[in-house]
Amino acid sequence: MPDDLLRPHDHAEAVALFRAEVIGALARRELSRGELAAEIRKLAKLRFRPPGRRATKVYGESTLQRWLYAYRRGGLAALRPG
Repeated sequence: MPDDLLRPHDHAEAVALFRAEVIGALARRELSRGELAAEIRKLAKLRFRPPGRRATKVYGESTLQRWLYAYRRGGLAALRPG
């Protein structure tokens, strides 16, 4: 399998993959509304290193929710930056 199949083709795809990794476990779990809110609060306390950045970053609950619902509606393509 060629290595280029495992690498993002551009920065937007790298960002979409990163966002999917951040919210991935939540996207595959069946959680009640309260459980989901608690899990998002936990994620919002963690630091992540976005593609192309040296510094880590914390993402707010509303951002994580937006990514999750976008992914559920439109898959990986919906996580590409606009």
